[in-house]
Amino acid sequence: PLDVGLFGPLQVAYRKAVEDFFLTTSCGVNRNLYFPLYKHARAKADTQKYIQAAFKVTGIVPFNSGAVLSQLQLPVRFQPPLPQSVLERTPYTRHDIRQQTNYALTFLK
Repeated sequence: PLDVGLFGPLQVAYRKAVEDFFLTTSCGVNRNLYFPLYKHARAKADTQKYIQAAFKVTGIVPFNSGAVLSQLQLPVRFQPPLPQSVLERTPYTRHDIRQQTNYALTFLK
């Protein structure tokens, strides 16, 4: 939930702080100005409202299994590799051709 409700708003708030600083001073941000601008942005972004909304959107509190499951990525089906000897040479026998064909067909299923 932190990437949804904390780091996103923090990024927006920091970008706005830098833009406002640049518009008022016409100067860029150096290392001496980074932390004061970051502190200002963090004060705007780290609010209870944003953090609670992040947990709600991600389905953690209150628990919402639909929201949780919709954000999960399904695992990629593992496909064991063919032995290197079969992959590195031209198939000459029916067995070699059948083995490579069956392997290719598994990707179409």
